[in-house]
Amino acid sequence: MTLQTEYAVFGTLVALNLTLGLYFSLRRKARSAQTTADVFLGNRALRVIPLSASVVASLFSSMGMVGLAGHSYAFGFHLMWNGLTTLFMAPIAAHLFLPVFYHLRITSVFEVRKHIRPLKEVN
Repeated sequence: MTLQTEYAVFGTLVALNLTLGLYFSLRRKARSAQTTADVFLGNRALRVIPLSASVVASLFSSMGMVGLAGHSYAFGFHLMWNGLTTLFMAPIAAHLFLPVFYHLRITSVFEVRKHIRPLKEVN
């Protein structure tokens, strides 16, 4: 691939994502007023597939992919064990922690301290 082709593909992807984001943002804004719950949580009405895609996209970044490849080249494939343990630990975490977080209406780990008494005083 030439440098111009790479820039064209990158520019096209950025423009497409920006256009889709603006379209849905303006369409939703025209329909109703938005609260923070609408913006950050999708008004808690997201389906499984979009929510899963969002989580996967936030877990895998381009820097992580490049770093993993470089680390594997330099030190070996011992980091691949992370994928194996994730297969076993993700369902356990989903069944143990997510229902508690959902019931408490916690959207991030940083909000946990509001609900745990000894952590309320910690700033």
